[in-house]
Amino acid sequence: MIRRRFRSIIATGAVVLVGGGAMVAPGAPSASAAPPNATTTVRCESDSSGKPPPGGWYHGESASYLYDRRFREGPILSKEQLGRYTPQAIAYWKDWDDNGRDALLIVTYVSGGADDRAKIIAVDANTPHRLLGWVMVDKRSAGEMPTHAGGMAIGGGHLFLSGPQESDSIRHYALADVRNALQQKGSISPMGADRKVYGQSFMTVDGNKLYAGRFNLGSRDWMHRYTIKDDGRLETDPKPGGNGKMRYEVPKGTQGVAKAGNTMFFSTSLGRNVRSNFYATDAGETNLDKARPRCFRGPSMSQGIAIDATRNRLFLNYESGSHKFDDRAGDPARNIIRGAHIAKLEDVTSVPGGTLKLGTLQAKKLTDTDKEDEIVVSVEGAPICVKGSDDKCLKHLKLKQGKQRAIDATVQFTGNALVNVTERDNPPDNPHDNLGTEKLTPGAKKGILEFAKGRAVYRLSYEVS
Repeated sequence: MIRRRFRSIIATGAVVLVGGGAMVAPGAPSASAAPPNATTTVRCESDSSGKPPPGGWYHGESASYLYDRRFREGPILSKEQLGRYTPQAIAYWKDWDDNGRDALLIVTYVSGGADDRAKIIAVDANTPHRLLGWVMVDKRSAGEMPTHAGGMAIGGGHLFLSGPQESDSIRHYALADVRNALQQKGSISPMGADRKVYGQSFMTVDGNKLYAGRFNLGSRDWMHRYTIKDDGRLETDPKPGGNGKMRYEVPKGTQGVAKAGNTMFFSTSLGRNVRSNFYATDAGETNLDKARPRCFRGPSMSQGIAIDATRNRLFLNYESGSHKFDDRAGDPARNIIRGAHIAKLEDVTSVPGGTLKLGTLQAKKLTDTDKEDEIVVSVEGAPICVKGSDDKCLKHLKLKQGKQRAIDATVQFTGNALVNVTERDNPPDNPHDNLGTEKLTPGAKKGILEFAKGRAVYRLSYEVS
């Protein structure tokens, strides 16, 4: 567990000095903002064979059919390179050496040893297993906490990197300095003052705009947008109309972000034993529920995302190949991946899906002669929450014969939507009654779904858009 250090702060005009010698430029407050309120439920497509992916191209069970059809193996790191280091963010650097070669930068944090500096490893983006060099990320002082390296991006002649742990700040480095250090396997030092921001757990650059946000294990959170100035300073963008800061809702557990054209991508991960999620959303919409999110499962422990706009490629990085999570660990990750996977942009920007609105559930006939049934409505295997009279979430609905109950739930789905109705009993002596599952495909439609088994008949109205 990381404990927050108390620092003495001395105001000096536009910059403050923080214990350890770091300079901090004033900016967005680092205090937590109220998390966004979700108005719809986002279901991530999870259909999988439960077996290794075709050809066994990555370790462990397949994450999902949608993932396996879209991604392939990309640049990887050796087991030795990850003996002390854990990969986090990535950035694509076109023509890094002015000789036409493209690099994928992978920033890592270290575990153990006297040198606790982060390390940026550069690999050839187009030639498998080709190491270009590495750079150590200097701290401003020996007593300063190192960066966790969750966010990294390139733009405007600068490399941007998450500041020290728990600092909620971003540092920038001259790309010319990074290039020289890579060629010499040297180190880089930050330029100017640290920029205080709302969050720096993940970041990306698109044009002269930098996007940076905060990881939240329990709920959605926020990502802010900044304009990159010529000297590397970040200027907070206002909302259209100037009322407040420009910010975007991000999914729970966001680890990486990237933007390509009109699409914003997010990778989310909640631990070594569960699958990750990969999102594609409308970049022109700041409200996640209105951004037409498409989401499918990926291998465990996904991290940063990078875009190669020239070749229309997306890179998705993983931390599961680290010594902390691979077969050297006592509890290895579900999927062990030492590097990044690649997808064509067209394959991850055109993911099928839709918006499903569930209307009213009617009990035409009960499952047995009891006075009422206890019903659960699920979409993609997860029960739908229906608000009760006290505004609490009800996942079990009690219905009498001939009666109906408003569901009034909206679900964003990817691929197809599987809708299930089950009557709950008291297993094992009296098992639950599965009244059936109906599959809804993308495309505008509305109607009535009927679920019947034995004497029971239930009808559920719906609309897909």
